[in-house]
Amino acid sequence: MKTSFFMIAVVLLVAGLTSCKEKPNNETGDLFFEISPNSKSQLIEKEVNGITFKFCLLNEQGQPATVFNEGENFSFYFSVTNNTEEKLFYVPEIVRSNDSFCKVFNAYNQDFGKPYIAGAINMIGIAAYMLDVNEIREFKQQWIDERDSWQWEHTHFKSSYREPLIRGNYYTIIKHKFEFMLDNGIKFYIDSVNLKINFQIK
Repeated sequence: MKTSFFMIAVVLLVAGLTSCKEKPNNETGDLFFEISPNSKSQLIEKEVNGITFKFCLLNEQGQPATVFNEGENFSFYFSVTNNTEEKLFYVPEIVRSNDSFCKVFNAYNQDFGKPYIAGAINMIGIAAYMLDVNEIREFKQQWIDERDSWQWEHTHFKSSYREPLIRGNYYTIIKHKFEFMLDNGIKFYIDSVNLKINFQIK
C-alpha cells in the first residue's frame, strides 16, 4: 500500500477551480470558500488532500443556482469524492451531527431551520461506508420535501415540511471536521473547512 499520501499531518491544500472566493481566517486558520449571485460560478468545488468537496444549490431543473423565483423549490447538493490512490472509509455523519448542514438563514441571521429531521441510525460497521478510489458520495435534499419519511446511508429522516421562502437574501453554510479512515485502520481528518452559499429569492 502506498503510504506517502497520509504520512504527514493533514494540511489544507487549495486546488482546482477559482469558482469561489477563498480567504483565510487569520484568527482560526480556517479556509473559507464562498459564492454569491454575482460569482462567476454557482458551485463550490475544492480539493483538499485528494478529497474533493462540492457544495451548491440546485434549481428545479437540477442546475446549480444562487437566484430563485419566489415559490420555486430548490435543493441542497453536497458531495465528497475520493481522488486519492487509496481506498477510504467515510461515514457521512455530517447530515446528522452538523446542526448547520442544510440550514437556511436570512441576511439578518434569522434561522429558518432545515428541511429534515435526522432520526435513528442503523448501527453497522464502518466497512459499510467504503469510499473507493474515484468514488463519489452524494447527498441531495429538497427544501420543500413532501415525503413523510425516508432513509439514506442507513439513517432515517423525517420531513420538517418547510414552506417556500419569501423574497429576500439568504445564506447556508457548512463548517465541519471530516473524518476518513484508511484501509489499515489509520484515521485522518480534514477540518477548518467552511463552505458558504449566499442566495436570493426574487
